[in-house]
Amino acid sequence: MKLNKNTKYNFTIIILLFVFIISNQSQSSELDDFIKNYNNSKSRDLSSNKNNLINLNDSKLSNTNNLLLNQVIFEEDEDEKTEEDEDFDDIFGFQNDSKLLPGAKSFDNFFEKPHISLTYGNNNINYLIENIEGYTNNFASSNAFKLKLGDVKIKKTKSDDVLVYDASYFAISNFTNEINTPTDASQINFNAWRISLFGNNEGYAYKIGDESYLALTNGSELNWNFLRLGDVYSSNDSAAKVAMANFGQEVRFGNSFEAGIKMKFLGGFGLEANYERSVIFQRHLFFKWAGSAIIESVAQSIVDRFVKKIMTYSPSATPIINFILKNALSYGVYELRKENMNWPFDSTQPLVIDNFKFGITYDF
Repeated sequence: MKLNKNTKYNFTIIILLFVFIISNQSQSSELDDFIKNYNNSKSRDLSSNKNNLINLNDSKLSNTNNLLLNQVIFEEDEDEKTEEDEDFDDIFGFQNDSKLLPGAKSFDNFFEKPHISLTYGNNNINYLIENIEGYTNNFASSNAFKLKLGDVKIKKTKSDDVLVYDASYFAISNFTNEINTPTDASQINFNAWRISLFGNNEGYAYKIGDESYLALTNGSELNWNFLRLGDVYSSNDSAAKVAMANFGQEVRFGNSFEAGIKMKFLGGFGLEANYERSVIFQRHLFFKWAGSAIIESVAQSIVDRFVKKIMTYSPSATPIINFILKNALSYGVYELRKENMNWPFDSTQPLVIDNFKFGITYDF
């Protein structure tokens, strides 16, 4: 069969159309596959990213939990104590504090409680007067009562058997001849009231029981003395006249040091024995007095540094050595002030009072 020209042309067109359609379907199928593969890949990427984010969050959460757990363990370890420490802390009511005293460790436990004490003793009063033969004692012995109100701090050291003792107080004292009237006609009847400020007793203590200790201390205070000198039985006594002229019935400034031994028993009660030396100035020469006080303070600081070294190597000997050295230094300085009240600066003689006192104490 012979095809004409138009038929050939039409047949050719049909074949081309058929090829075109088949080609388009193939391309469409490939495009669909490409799009499908792309979407699947994107879905897998998103799923993978999501899983990564989940894993990252889980990792952060795990790290956070570990940190919290470590913190709890650290705090538990920090708070962990032996039974002996817990018993000691329960007895004394310890708290954390950063204040340090010689020989004490940083941030050790300590307690602070109100403190009261009442002591009684007998005064020995001396006034050394130049150009009076024999430098005689012209004052009658008097009775001394002292009431202290303040607080006491006890702090642990590196040694389980040694504590640091620190007490500050305000005090009122009374000196009187009402109980023992002087019989020597040449003596002056001595009566006075005293107000003491900035009183402080420091030292070390031996722990001798669950609620008891033995403290060995050195202390000092500033005081104002309301003197009532009178009843001079011999008006012709020259020493008595000089003393009356220099002090009379006036308010006089003074300071004192105290060496003390305190035994605390159960229930807050305790006993104490003290030796005190006081000097009462005729006039308060501030700059000379301050210079003398600074020299004494520097000397005491040197002793503190030495005692701190002893505490490192021999804790059990520290309370006794500290007691001896610091009180020996104080006594020596006050001996020098006995004839020169602002030693080493030139000044006149003070009124010197020595007394031994015994009393009871109570820590609330």
